[in-house]
Formats: sequence, structure tokens, C-alpha cells
Amino acid sequence: MDIEKEVTENLIVKTNDLTKAWDEIVAVDHVNFEIREGEIFGMLGPNGAGKTTTIKLLCTLLTPTGGTAYVAGHDIRRDPEKVRRAIGYVPQDITVDGRLTAKENLELQAALYGIKGKDRDDRIERMLKLVQLNQRADGLVEMFSGGMRRRLEIARGLLVEPQLLLLDEPSVGLDPVSRKSIWDHVSKLKRKYKNKFAILMSTHYMEEADRLCDRIAIIDRGQIVALDTPTNLKKAIGGQIIEIDVENGKTKRTMKKLQENDGSKFMEKVSELSTTTVAIEVKDLESAVPKVFKIASENNIDIKQVRMRSPTLEDVFIHHTGKSLRDEDETDPIGFIRGQFAKRMRSV
Repeated sequence: MDIEKEVTENLIVKTNDLTKAWDEIVAVDHVNFEIREGEIFGMLGPNGAGKTTTIKLLCTLLTPTGGTAYVAGHDIRRDPEKVRRAIGYVPQDITVDGRLTAKENLELQAALYGIKGKDRDDRIERMLKLVQLNQRADGLVEMFSGGMRRRLEIARGLLVEPQLLLLDEPSVGLDPVSRKSIWDHVSKLKRKYKNKFAILMSTHYMEEADRLCDRIAIIDRGQIVALDTPTNLKKAIGGQIIEIDVENGKTKRTMKKLQENDGSKFMEKVSELSTTTVAIEVKDLESAVPKVFKIASENNIDIKQVRMRSPTLEDVFIHHTGKSLRDEDETDPIGFIRGQFAKRMRSV
């Protein structure tokens, strides 16, 4: 395969069975995807799913244990230096220096990449204006809010004029107002630099993925379980969702009774959203609702409340993985280990 030829045809990233394992923990498991120029590509999944590890592999901060990937036509194994020259990386943790001003942080980044003179000054001025920090260029970063620091991180990643910008959980830990500000800035990046570079963004926020990404790879335990546009992912599971609230701790019994008494097969899938809520995927909402109430009545299931809605990305995740998109915890021992491992890896 002529990867460089494909890059000239707007292919920025291509992975071939990309894999990373530490002993028995497989963080990234034979992952395959492509990203084209001008695209915002999202990786959606819980902590420990393999999102950050995938990004660190593409950044050449980690070496694959299997497979490989090409970034801007360069093999991450054979040409790591060329890969680094082609990317901008915004890590999950804030890394800008609080003891420096916003401008000094960008000057330091420019020095690391050999950007000098008028070109350096022009880029810094342009980036600060882009993220609306030009009025705070000489302000100490330690006085900035979390949202302002994150915007400065993005400016630093863009300063090198990358072909691929990697955003690892760009709005994690921010308040709702700051999070929306980051979303607005990422949207502005796409409008301003469309067809000049691509963005790979990891997230566990459904709204963030739905709002910003052209395509989304849903990742669970190191594997891509679904990949498409947000609209197509939701359409693929079909129909509508009926949510019923029942007595706390009775969801498992409710699900069992619904499945046992679905003689007409009106249900596509039944899932547990919480200890009190069951989600039922159906194709025909009008005929399904009375059937749900009939089964509940015949089996002494007390329905506290019922809601009807269209599928969301949360439903897509549940459909493909059988669980809600949430941080793995002690109720899922393997997931808990992966989640704790992921937290340690983010500090590497």
C-alpha cells in the first residue's frame, strides 16, 4: 500500500491492527481506522477504554506491541521524528507553565520547534487571537481560569501548524461554561482551517462527541465496537426508546419479565440504565407502549414513570457494549483495573 500516495488524497491517519499491551492488559486491541483531512474524528468511551493510549501511540510517546499506524504518511515505528513534526498534541492534563505568560509559553513552544523571527511572532499573535487570549498575552498563566489554560494549550498545539491536532479529553474537569467555550473554539477551528488539517479528539462526554465530531469510533476495552457519523450510529440501532422507572433494585427482574413475555417480539433490546431505570428499544412506539404496561401489570411490576425518546449516543454505546458509558468501577473488576491503569498512564 502506497501510504504517501493516499496522504496526497487527503488521508491523514491510517492504523493497521494497532495494538498495545502490558503483560495481560491489552490497552489497544487491533484497532483500525482512518482520518481524512478536514475531519474531526472522535474516540468515545469510558476511562480505561484505550483512548489516551491510542493517542500516545500516534504521538510516538508509546511504541506499539503489534501493528502500526501512519500519520501524514509517516510510519510511527520507522519515522517517529517525522510524525512528531506533523502533529500538535494537547494532553488531557494542563501542561502550560503557570509561571510564564501566555506569550512566553508560546515562545517556548516555538523555540522547541525551531520557529524563529517574524514567522514566530506572526504565529503567536495569530494563535492568541484565535483562542481569544490576545488581550491576556502578557498575563501570568497561573492567574488564568481552567478554560483559559485549556485554550492556551490548544493554541500551543496549533502553533506548529500541524497536519493532525490531537486533543485528549479537551474539556475534562472544566465547568459547563468553560466546556462550552472549548466546544465553540474547536468548532471555530474546523470552520477556519477546513481541509488544512484533521483533528483527533478523545472524550467520554456524549454531547461533546455528538456536537463536534464528523465521525465517531466507540471504544470499549481497547476495541472499536462501532464507527460512523453520529447520525448514522443512532439510526443504526433503529426505532425509539421507552424508559421505565421501577422500584430501586428491581431492574434485573423487570428486564427478565419483559424478555420472557415478549411473545410478539416487539422489543429490539432491553438494557439497564441505572438501578431504577430500564431502557427498551422498540421499532413501533405506538404499539409497544401498551404491551409494556400489559406485561408489567401481569407480572406485578410497578412502573413509577415512563418516558419516550429518540436514540442517543448513550443508547448506541449500551447497544454495542451492554453497559452504560461511565467510569469503570469495582462492580466490573477488569474494567476497574483498566481504569486505574489508564489513570497511571496519563501521568507517563
